[in-house]
Amino acid sequence: MNKKIIKAVLILIVFLFILIAGIEIYKIFNKNSEPILEENVVEFYKVTYLVDGEIYTEMDIPSDTKKIISLPASPSKNGYVFKYWELDGIEFNIDTKIDKDISLNAVFEKNSDTKVKSIKLNITSVNLNVNESFTPTVVITPNNATDKSLTWTSSNTKVVTVNNNGKITAKGPGVATITVKSSNGKKATYKVDVYDFYDLILLWGQSNMVGTMKSNTTDNTNLLKNIDSDIIKHNVSYSRVTVDMPKNVAYEYLALSNSLVDISSNPTTFGETVYYANGKITTSKTGESMQTHKSTGTNMIPYFAKEYYEKTHHKLIIVLAASGGRSIIRFTPSSDSNLYNLMVTKYKIAENYILSKNDHNRILNKFYVVYQGESDVNDYAIPRYKDSYMQVHQGLLKDLKLSFGAMVYMVNASLNDPTSNKNILKFRKVQQELVKNNSTIIKASDFPYTELSKGNTSILCPSDNKIHLNSAGLSQVGKEIAKNIYLSGKIKNY
Repeated sequence: MNKKIIKAVLILIVFLFILIAGIEIYKIFNKNSEPILEENVVEFYKVTYLVDGEIYTEMDIPSDTKKIISLPASPSKNGYVFKYWELDGIEFNIDTKIDKDISLNAVFEKNSDTKVKSIKLNITSVNLNVNESFTPTVVITPNNATDKSLTWTSSNTKVVTVNNNGKITAKGPGVATITVKSSNGKKATYKVDVYDFYDLILLWGQSNMVGTMKSNTTDNTNLLKNIDSDIIKHNVSYSRVTVDMPKNVAYEYLALSNSLVDISSNPTTFGETVYYANGKITTSKTGESMQTHKSTGTNMIPYFAKEYYEKTHHKLIIVLAASGGRSIIRFTPSSDSNLYNLMVTKYKIAENYILSKNDHNRILNKFYVVYQGESDVNDYAIPRYKDSYMQVHQGLLKDLKLSFGAMVYMVNASLNDPTSNKNILKFRKVQQELVKNNSTIIKASDFPYTELSKGNTSILCPSDNKIHLNSAGLSQVGKEIAKNIYLSGKIKNY
């Protein structure tokens, strides 16, 4: 080859080498001066979810992720159950890599008629008091049963009623069976025992408790003092205050007829004239036996019952065994008068009547209220009153299994100014000591003594019977008795 050609080729090769090297060197030293270009541009793939050819929702998937992170909420279709999303006729796997736009179709399965296999309740039996309510928990198997409708029935609606949601309400004492049934005949049952509770209260004493008031229609409302407004509102006359209370919650027991009288009916007669002879309550006097008295006109019982029920919501039964004009010695267990035996016997047969009337009746609280003392206000009777009273008190607690006694402090209204009679003050002091020194005796009422000390006779009966408080005064005493018994904390609840 010609040397000139060879030399030219070599020169060209050297030139090209130098040119290429220069370019690379230039790139190295001029790297930061080059324009910045976008790198790793992220693209998105669209995933379209279709339900029967209609767009349900859409989702953008970054090309660098290439995966669906989460599927949308399952669509619903009437009469069908959603199964899965499908891609090209195959169930879509969420781990599938996405490298293009895709469409996923919802696959449904026709909903079959799933029958109820069983019904279970969280109880087999329940005990309720009258007027209480209860709703059991129901478990239906399987949980996806097509028809979960239930029908509830009670075997005795006088005892228990049940609504469409399974809530039961106790109506009266007794037993009932509650049945729940599905549309295809599956069922469950439970037993309900309903108990009716009463507080059985003995009222004993004299005078103001059973005194007969002469009918007097004079409106004395404007004269009343220290009387609550609700009593004044219902005051009719000296001898009449009406009560407003629900029916079938407060009763008086009558031994002769072996029956209960609903106090809500505003009876004007309480108690019964009966004797005790030969171990029995009788209508005729035998020997030295003494009787309990009937009270005509309004005494303290109606408002006591009204206030007691409002405070405790307990049904109550009054056993009245009082005899006007009898001193405490006549009520002691050792007395020949048999007043003690009479009231104990009457109380026991009242208790037996309640419990035997229905085997679901229960007696919750048993105590006495005494309004007594006017016949003991003399120098001879006061010293013995404490011992005599404790004989009666301890006897009643033991023989009748009472929990406590409630004492009404005596209000003697026979004098225009009773503070002038020192014996009255002595007697009240003895009563106060009895309450203070015995945990099973509470103060039931201490009707405003100061009002009487001013010579005010507006709370007394008409002039021919000043020894008794009028109907408003007695109603006030009855209300205070119930209130103080409630506040004593001695009443047991259901």
